[in-house]
Amino acid sequence: MFNRYLLCVFALLLVTGRALGVVRVVVDAPNDDTSVRQAVKESPEVRESMLLLSIIEPLAIADRSRKSGLKFPNSYEALSQKELQKRLGSPIEWNSRKYARPCAGQDIVFPLGVRADEAGGLLERAKFYELKGVGGILVLYSTDNVAVSPAIVYLETNKGFVALKGRDDLSKRLDWEGTKLRQLRKWLAIPEDVVMKDGEFVVASEGKDER
Repeated sequence: MFNRYLLCVFALLLVTGRALGVVRVVVDAPNDDTSVRQAVKESPEVRESMLLLSIIEPLAIADRSRKSGLKFPNSYEALSQKELQKRLGSPIEWNSRKYARPCAGQDIVFPLGVRADEAGGLLERAKFYELKGVGGILVLYSTDNVAVSPAIVYLETNKGFVALKGRDDLSKRLDWEGTKLRQLRKWLAIPEDVVMKDGEFVVASEGKDER
């Protein structure tokens, strides 16, 4: 079964409740050296990939209609499992050899709106969706089968993939990663003019004078 495979074999998610009921998800990246991943997080070179992920991971599972709005985290609505399947297709079984976590991706994710007493069920309800030729996203679901933000992005490895084993790997890895993330954004039909500003998603073109 997918969930048991996810939890026991690859330990992709380790969900725990902390003080005040905060839930954290520890995301494994078996292709990379953990200490190197941590070290490069503060590198200026990683900023572009981080910005792309900060847009892609929440909006991948969001209702992006004008009625719903684009503000985060208070004003946008996440899709249900049924609605998300229409966007992404049917979920598949996880294959760690085929997908890699972006080095710019957070290794600890705090799902929004999940109580500590619901944490264990996140594993049973998690689904992995393949975005063919580009990557995939792992989606956590609430007890009401509504997607929990953010989604967790993985990129499909290919001949150009560079595992992050040392600092010298960073430049080539980010070149590969940036291309993949831009492809992923296009696959998900997230408009190029949607940007993050002051903690909210806004459409950069809005408010400009038409000439």
